[in-house]
Parts: sequence; C-alpha cells; structure tokens
Amino acid sequence: MMLAPRGNGNEWLWRTPVLLFALLLLFPSAALAARYPARLKWRTYSQGGIEVHFPRGYESYAQRAATRSRVVLDTLENWLGTRAGHFHIAINPARDDLFAHATLFPLRVEIPLNPALDKGLRPQSGLYLDRVLAHELTHIIQFRTVTSFTRPLRTVFGEVVAPAAVAPDW
Repeated sequence: MMLAPRGNGNEWLWRTPVLLFALLLLFPSAALAARYPARLKWRTYSQGGIEVHFPRGYESYAQRAATRSRVVLDTLENWLGTRAGHFHIAINPARDDLFAHATLFPLRVEIPLNPALDKGLRPQSGLYLDRVLAHELTHIIQFRTVTSFTRPLRTVFGEVVAPAAVAPDW
C-alpha cells in the first residue's frame, strides 16, 4: 500500500492504523477483561502474604489454594533458603487451556480450573492443585532467588530483568 502525499485528503490511509495501534497500547484493559471476565464477580482471599483471586462460588477452592500454598512455600523456602514474599494466585475458570503458569511481572501464579485429561488430576480432587502449586511456586522462589552471582545483577537491573537474564531457557 502506498501512502498518499500530504494534503490530498487521503491522510486517513496511514493515520487510522497508527491511531488504532496507539489506542490499543493506551487501553490494555480490554485484553484483561477478556482474560478475567467481570461477569464472574471476582473476590480476594488473603492469607500470610498470599492473595488468591477467584470468582464467586470458588471460595473453598481459594482457601485450599492459600493453605496448600503456605505448606508448599514453607517447604521450598526452608529447602532453598529464599523467601517468596508477597504474591498473587489467580484461579481462573474462564481459561480454555490446561496450563498453569507463573509470571515474573507481576509476580503471580495463574491456575485454570478446567479438568485435566487424567481423572486423578481433576482440580476438584486436590491432587491437581497440589502438583500445580508445587511446580509454579518453585518458579516463584526461583524468581526471588538471589545468590552471590545474581545479587549485583538484581541491584543494577532490578527485580524483573535480573531473574529473566539468568533463568534457564526451558
């Protein structure tokens, strides 16, 4: 597509995509709204530095996630010698995939509630939650780990860049 010279009334050919892109950058809430639909009426349960965000109707699951997270974190923190600090867990039944994940910025774990393919790993059984939390909370501890090698990196580049630079490329 060729851009028309200025002044002939065809400026919209290049201005419209630029304006649309700028609006998308300025208003990312539409993407978040699709990821966390407001119709689910989100709640928050806090316990010992862990905030669990969940939709109405999933209170018992959120309490179990917070309790199991504390147990898993106590084990990991004692074993690895690093404190996880304050972080968030999002329990999201609106996701259409099976993969939980931990993110560095913001520091959070997201757990979908779709049943796994294996009957023994259904979210309601507790086994799914225990395995997912053990795996994802290990990543949270990894993001927080500071050793003699990474301490200067974290001091210079901050909490986001330094862990990402030394994390393995799994």
